[in-house]
Amino acid sequence: MGIEIGQDAFSCARNYILGLACQTSLDISTIPATPTSQRFEAQNFITSDVTIVNPMDIVYTAGIEIDLLAAFEVEFGATFLAEISPCQ
Repeated sequence: MGIEIGQDAFSCARNYILGLACQTSLDISTIPATPTSQRFEAQNFITSDVTIVNPMDIVYTAGIEIDLLAAFEVEFGATFLAEISPCQ
């Protein structure tokens, strides 16, 4: 079971900042424009089809798999990192 990121992105970012448990999986279809530096973590899976725009700095961390769908894009000047590692 995953969550749809939109309004929930703020609670996901808050959970990361506060050190709360990460979600089992994330389906990221939108990323808020602020803050420009954001980290999304899932215990198992992340799926995403967003466009990461300049000057965003985005990190996806999942324990098993990160699936970047056909519509996923990182614009010139933006930074994106995908890493497979356990939740922090």
